[in-house]
Amino acid sequence: MAKAFDKDSWLAQKERRLQDAKVALEQGLKALQSSEDWRRMLEGMAEVGALSVGRYTFQNQLIIWQQRPGTRLAATFQTWKQRGRFVRKGENGISILAPVVKKVAEDEADSDAKELRLIGFRLVTVFGVDQTDGEALPEVQLPDITSDEAFEGSVETLKKIALNIDGNPVSGIELRTRQNADPS
Repeated sequence: MAKAFDKDSWLAQKERRLQDAKVALEQGLKALQSSEDWRRMLEGMAEVGALSVGRYTFQNQLIIWQQRPGTRLAATFQTWKQRGRFVRKGENGISILAPVVKKVAEDEADSDAKELRLIGFRLVTVFGVDQTDGEALPEVQLPDITSDEAFEGSVETLKKIALNIDGNPVSGIELRTRQNADPS
């Protein structure tokens, strides 16, 4: 016979998990007081890609690193499954805070004009890549921004942007030959 659902117990457990996430956030902020912790945090934030921890809010990054230090890639169970990876049985997830938004009409008379409004937060469980097995993840390749070609292209792009800003705050740009840092 199936066990009866206990709503009070479920709500108490949910509230306990939410409080645990808030405590982890506070502890993470306190832990950033050493330069080594701050360096590790910045390295994690610098990781790029669809699965990087850096795509989460600063608060959620702290929560993730407090619960599982060094995590650079994290995603939900379903996202890992879509990527051909599977969370190992028995792994404990990392609880983070996800916004809950609701479409709300600005004016009762105009019910078609609705905007998204934050109404609270809920817990979402994510897992670090080290908690999964499966297909290898593709490496993110960043362009070489140190080459002369990249520099030339960026100058032209910045010039076009600056000259086309609304209100024309920039009337002209003077370009000079790039000077090498090494005089030898």
